[in-house]
Amino acid sequence: MKFFDQKALHSFEVKGPMGKPLGIESTGTYIVFAGGTGLLPFMDLVAQLALANLGLCQRLGQTASDSININAFKLRLYVSFQSREESLGMELLTALESFCKSRNLKNFELFQRFSKEKVNAARWD
Repeated sequence: MKFFDQKALHSFEVKGPMGKPLGIESTGTYIVFAGGTGLLPFMDLVAQLALANLGLCQRLGQTASDSININAFKLRLYVSFQSREESLGMELLTALESFCKSRNLKNFELFQRFSKEKVNAARWD
């Protein structure tokens, strides 16, 4: 894919995706530790789990083998940010956490840490 910057008269080429994928299976327990922008590579996985929990994967054209098995998959997500104001994607994360709790789904757990706040600011050792 090529982009053109008309002001500077430069062209840019964007390639991707690069590197290895996460290699996530449709079953199993996965534990993720992420801080700051390090959470971004995992937001697609969180969104995929949300879609699976809502029963929307098949409606979006995914086959059963492509989607997460909500009864045999679990994601434990530990996220750390300086503050809530500097956090990324917390709306999606907390909404998924609330949805899972309200439906008694055991496939997502969220652990939050905000280092500038007094509550939940302890280091994870």
